[in-house]
Amino acid sequence: MSPSEDPIQPGQLVQVVPLKGGQKGKPFVLKNTANEEVVVKFQNEAPAEALAGSYALAQANAATPEIRLLRKEEVETLKTAVLQVAAVDKEVTEFLEASTKFQHAVVMGYVKGETLKAARKQDLAVFLTVICDTQFQMELGKILAADALVGNADRMFGNLTDKKIARQKVGRPKKEDTYFVEGWYHEQNTLIRNKLPVAIDNGFKPDYVEGFFPFGRYIYHVGLQFGSFASSAQKYAEAEAGALFDVFLSTALLDHPNDHEEINVTKGRRQSFVEQVSRSATDTMKILLTRGKHWRQHFRDFGIANDALDSFRKRKRILRMLAAGVAPDIAITLTGNHEYHKWVLTTEFGETEAAAEEMLKDGVERYRALKQARLNQQ
Repeated sequence: MSPSEDPIQPGQLVQVVPLKGGQKGKPFVLKNTANEEVVVKFQNEAPAEALAGSYALAQANAATPEIRLLRKEEVETLKTAVLQVAAVDKEVTEFLEASTKFQHAVVMGYVKGETLKAARKQDLAVFLTVICDTQFQMELGKILAADALVGNADRMFGNLTDKKIARQKVGRPKKEDTYFVEGWYHEQNTLIRNKLPVAIDNGFKPDYVEGFFPFGRYIYHVGLQFGSFASSAQKYAEAEAGALFDVFLSTALLDHPNDHEEINVTKGRRQSFVEQVSRSATDTMKILLTRGKHWRQHFRDFGIANDALDSFRKRKRILRMLAAGVAPDIAITLTGNHEYHKWVLTTEFGETEAAAEEMLKDGVERYRALKQARLNQQ
């Protein structure tokens, strides 16, 4: 059964199984007479962010469970179906209590897989083989790009540390700042199914902190996370991919301290990991940034608030400029409507600065008309 279908009808439900480890809610696996399974999760947190994050992953062609909000009448149908299940009194009671305790209910596809943490702990050889597989790396890159688009800060990224190599002394040629980037990832928010990554517990947090830009950041002493922009440009994507590979191996060593030799051999695959993941991430980001996708309208339909939509618009503009080679500190200054529209006109549409200023003098109507004309030509 698909989450897009009607909920399980009375008489069609055969099993109710509470899932452990549900964050910010209570999930259950429901199985029908055709041996099909879905997850119903009750939660107080509005599901708009999960719906928006999952939509972005689907548009990136990344593996993630289908998800939708359940209407109140659908929840009542499920409660009736659950009450007819025999010999599972405890599970039925938990389901009914959750349905009244929490404000919202969503239905999701049920993914049978292991978390990255479980896979790593269970069989080191299999875990190392999986992360070194080209298909795994390509799928991982898609997930990183979708997360970067919506600002999901609760999966994985290259974490910018407090250390930074300063510019060379005055009088010498200046070099771009080089950052120390270390990997960070939530071990429970990515599953491995059939040796490929599946994104779960998706989010929408299009915020950023200028001082930590363009990499993601986890601030340990306050527990705050900020999403990464790295998938926009090759050099950032490569730094992030390398940091993730390093943390995959370092956590593997913590779990298997006596397997230094096997892990050291795998270190030789770092470059191929970096190349595949970064290429997939940047290629996917190009697709996600293609004009005409109407992201904000889709997110509005999911229930995303206007202030978050404004943050997303700014985030998307920054991603687009980074992909075009604009320096991060400059990109941040060009997110206002006039500045950004002028950048598009001069950089993407080939207008002179004077022509761009003239076009924008009386508003954005001529800009929008030109942009629509370019879209119609594609």
